[in-house]
Amino acid sequence: MATLNKSAARAMVEVGAAAATDVTGFGLIGHLHDMLRGEPGSTGLGAEIWADRVPVLDGVGELIAEGFVPGGTRRNETAFSPWVDVHAGVDATMRTVLFDAQTSGGLLIAVEEERGADLVSALATSGAPARAVIGRFTDARPGRIEVRSSPDVDA
Repeated sequence: MATLNKSAARAMVEVGAAAATDVTGFGLIGHLHDMLRGEPGSTGLGAEIWADRVPVLDGVGELIAEGFVPGGTRRNETAFSPWVDVHAGVDATMRTVLFDAQTSGGLLIAVEEERGADLVSALATSGAPARAVIGRFTDARPGRIEVRSSPDVDA
């Protein structure tokens, strides 16, 4: 909550982002699922998330291990799990992180695949505290989210 998304928003406009959402109450998975639905009448897209690339604040794993998980996170998991396939190698802590109900998260930004490095560079220049390419959209399995430990696992 100490960092605004203003500079990140400028960076995404600079590289021509196709879509974006702020990750808040519905967590990363919930907001990504909403992005996958697309425009009314469209067939939608699928997505692949690479868990080892998702930025996580220091200490979050320890808090989860101690049971400090908001009720909204568990409700997100119940609501969105029907559209999510979590592959081997993704642990329970990361699964919880992906469904975490945020009050003020970062931005989930969609750019053309070849612009990913440009976006990460623009975010670094803008001073965004965390930046990473964490996955990709796919034409396979519209509406489904595949969570893999890395891009090279179970591809």
